[in-house]
Amino acid sequence: GQGAWSDLYSLCATLYYCLTGRVPVSAIKRSDEENDTLVPPRQLGAELTQAQERALMKGLAVRAADRWQSMGELYGALYGVTLDGQPWTPPEDWGATEPVPGPTPEPDPTPDPDPTPDPEENKKAPLSKGAKGGIAAACAAVVLTAVLVGSGILNGDRSQNVISSGDASQLSQGIDTSQEDQEDEQSEDTSRLDPDGLILPDTSQDTEEDPDEITQEDEGKESSGQSQGQGGGTAVQSSSQPSSGGQTQTVSSGGQSQTQTPTPQPEPEPEPEPEPAPTKAELESQIESYLASNQFSQAAQTYRQMNDLGYISSEKLGSSLVDVGGDAEYYWTETDYGNNSSPYVKLAFDLYTEAAGLGCTQAYSKLAYCYDYGRYVSRDPAQACQWWTRLANTGDGPACYFVAEYYADGNGVPQDIPAAIDWLNKCLEYGASYMESDARELLAELQGG
Repeated sequence: GQGAWSDLYSLCATLYYCLTGRVPVSAIKRSDEENDTLVPPRQLGAELTQAQERALMKGLAVRAADRWQSMGELYGALYGVTLDGQPWTPPEDWGATEPVPGPTPEPDPTPDPDPTPDPEENKKAPLSKGAKGGIAAACAAVVLTAVLVGSGILNGDRSQNVISSGDASQLSQGIDTSQEDQEDEQSEDTSRLDPDGLILPDTSQDTEEDPDEITQEDEGKESSGQSQGQGGGTAVQSSSQPSSGGQTQTVSSGGQSQTQTPTPQPEPEPEPEPEPAPTKAELESQIESYLASNQFSQAAQTYRQMNDLGYISSEKLGSSLVDVGGDAEYYWTETDYGNNSSPYVKLAFDLYTEAAGLGCTQAYSKLAYCYDYGRYVSRDPAQACQWWTRLANTGDGPACYFVAEYYADGNGVPQDIPAAIDWLNKCLEYGASYMESDARELLAELQGG
């Protein structure tokens, strides 16, 4: 099953990629240790000490037992101290390596006898890839925060103060004629007010209004007035509903008027453009990374995405799913063999079934083996014979031999010697390959020779 060693492998694979720019080869494909092609990172230009390189390569070991068994061990090997700051004690088989570099004390400043400035002093040390990535991430965070603040998202909802008709009525009732001197400061042109206090069209504006439209609006106006005797003064309020759907309130008092118009609604924001589809090379790189970290389900989904985008055909998709299923089944045999409820063997069976639905003949033999040996499913000779027969009908010689065995033994199907002889002849006709000698021997036995 999975454990800390699988998480450590994924972490070390990610560190390897960040240091070298290369995706490490899958541990399954590196199972042959004599042909292990994983290049140490220092040979690819990574700035590591020998001890740090050995720590990283141990985390990428092919066998789970050879890897670090906890994050604390990996941390100590990389930095020379434990997670609680104590000196790290390496394992017995670790051997002598370069010491992990620690902080270098700064030398005491000494006066420079030569006053001439050295131009090299103004040069800054180059930043590492990690430092550049951190600075870029911080800058992106600052820019994003500034955009959110500027758009008002981080400042809460912004509201507009709009005076309703009821509020305007209350204002008109509270107006005293003694405030006429203050209202005169607004310099309203009273010659453009009709006797009822309604607003007439402003001919001084650049945009001219249709007189017919004004007449229609005047006919639909509803006005109400109130008068209150305070020192001989009067207050009149009238409200009109323009045809545009907005609302205008007019308050008249002592020959003066105040007009309030609604704030125009903001225009809708344009819909964002869809993100461009990933390239074929980007998706292939993702698949390699998923397989390197034993994320087989994600690798299969990326193959399906490539098919949806037209990068690979349905035939290629089927063979790719069989390959991913084979990797998952191999990982199951290495880590949890015998556990038929393992998610890895279930995933392998599901991928074989999906590929068979796409017409992939490789999947026929994979499913036949699953039913033959009871991998994820119970052993079922009848189902196994059906998948071998389906493959044999495509002209596969070895599959014809397996079908002949089922009929000769009566395993999963009724015993039928003539049918078995017929399938053996087809096997030799199509080309039995490595099964030819076995096919001829069984044929002679069945024919009584």
